[in-house]
Amino acid sequence: MAITALNLISISTVLKAVFSDLGSIREGPLVAMNDWIESKVPEAKEYLKSAIDVPNAEDYLQVSKYGQLAKKEKDSIVILLHEICAMHKLVATNVKELIIDDEDPVKVLVEELGEVPRCPSDDETEVQLVLENRFPPRLNKTDLKKNLKIETIDGVIGVFRNIPGFSGDTLLEILVRMKLHCRKHGDKELADQVNQVIANLQNLAKHGLVSAENGFNSVLKDIQLELEARGRRKGEHLKEIERLKLAIAELDEQKKHMDQKITDFETYLVSVRKIAEEKFESKVKKFEYKDLQKLKVIHDSEIPASQQGKVKFTITQVSMEEFEIQGKIKNLPGFSRDFHLELEKLLEAKEDGDVTFDTGKGLELNVASTLVFLNKEFFKTKK
Repeated sequence: MAITALNLISISTVLKAVFSDLGSIREGPLVAMNDWIESKVPEAKEYLKSAIDVPNAEDYLQVSKYGQLAKKEKDSIVILLHEICAMHKLVATNVKELIIDDEDPVKVLVEELGEVPRCPSDDETEVQLVLENRFPPRLNKTDLKKNLKIETIDGVIGVFRNIPGFSGDTLLEILVRMKLHCRKHGDKELADQVNQVIANLQNLAKHGLVSAENGFNSVLKDIQLELEARGRRKGEHLKEIERLKLAIAELDEQKKHMDQKITDFETYLVSVRKIAEEKFESKVKKFEYKDLQKLKVIHDSEIPASQQGKVKFTITQVSMEEFEIQGKIKNLPGFSRDFHLELEKLLEAKEDGDVTFDTGKGLELNVASTLVFLNKEFFKTKK
């Protein structure tokens, strides 16, 4: 142990000299390693350089701050059913301490949910819940005014796009001309939109959020800034679209590769089965109930304990993947536990995560142990 410890210390000293770029060891028996250390320093530098040369996080993770804009589905969580019931019970029990008034969202939800459903604490059932805000936050007056300004700027941009070709010395003059033009031509809906924009501008001026001087011309600066921001967002969106197109192309290529792999595997599997079927010879083996129970093949049965020791099973492999099982008790013709077992169904049960397999004849088999048993007794070839 002491020699091993000394060797590890020596190795660490040499590595420290390499990666700390010391270039040499000044004293001690390890001085003989200096030539080797100097030869490895360039490789160490290259390694350290590559270790910190990482791609941009957004490119590496294939996400961007605009990625969520492409998502149409709502957020959701996966939670255990008994956890939901436990939270429901806690909230319902302490609702008076949690609420502020009778209109509190917590109280509304508790009343809507009603009584707490029963659910065992060991229930491992998982449910996926879609998250939805039933009670959007109430905006104060200041936030409402700020939102009104944003809506008004959007409204101005909207009417300029829908009704192009108008000019004037002020923003207000242009909007009034638009409104009169729409009314003259009977387009009441567009006229109402323009009128709403004018009313919003006047309301904003009343609260000091915009200046009404020079016919609201100062708002044109805000409109310009919004259009520039939209241009930047559009550029980001186009970049995101290109990234997604590239990702889709890579996935399509990967899918082709995987499809070919699956086809090759299925072809190989068919050939293996064909060879196995050509060489197949039926096998018959006998086992006592206690033997299968000891091997944990039998998980549970309806056979009375007093009779279990008398039961003998004859297992016949009729094909590569099919077995006929006969359970008999000597000198008792009326007793039988005969059933057909298909290897494919047993494997499907394993893939589905089932622990047991019901034979339908009063016997439940342990899936994993039964597969091991069949492999050992019927499929394993002697060397």
